Amino acid sequence: MTLVPALVAEREIQFAEAAPWHPDRSAVEVFCQWAKPLIEVTAPGAYGRSNLYRAHDLGDADPRLREFLCADQVGARKVARHIFDIVGRMARGQFATAVGTPPVDWGTASMFREVPDLGGHFTVPYIEHTLRGLRSELPDYVERSLAGNPPPEIVEKVEKVDGIVLVEL
Repeated sequence: MTLVPALVAEREIQFAEAAPWHPDRSAVEVFCQWAKPLIEVTAPGAYGRSNLYRAHDLGDADPRLREFLCADQVGARKVARHIFDIVGRMARGQFATAVGTPPVDWGTASMFREVPDLGGHFTVPYIEHTLRGLRSELPDYVERSLAGNPPPEIVEKVEKVDGIVLVEL
C-alpha cells in the first residue's frame, strides 16, 4: 500500500489531460515519482527534518511552522510531514515555494497560527491544505459529538457517517 496526497494526484491528472498522446503518464508518474510506502509513514520512530524549509519563503509565518519543518516528527505530525514533503517537493518543481506571500491566519485551534498563502499550480493553497488537520484542540463538532450532541450536519448524513473515532497519540 502507498500514500499519494490528493493534490499531487490531481496535478498529475491535469498533466495527463494536457498530454493525451501519453495516456499512462499520470499513473506511472504518480506511483514512480510521488508515492510513498504506507509502512514508511506509519512505522514507529521519528521522521527527520525537511530540507524544504530552505526553499520556502516563510516570511512572517508562525515560527512553529519553521520548527515543524526543521525538527524530527512523530505521530500525527510525522504523517503530516510526509504528506507535506511530497506536496512541497512537487511545488518546488513548479517554482511555487520561493514566492513571498502574506500569511493567512487560521485561528487559535490550528497548530500553526499563520502560514504562507502559497498555491503553486495546485487548486488550493498547499501549505494550509496539507497541515490544517494538525490542531491544538478538538474541532467543535467533535467536542459536541463526544458530549452526546452531534451537530446537524453530521446527524443529517447518518447514512454516510457511522460514527467518529478519536485517537489520542
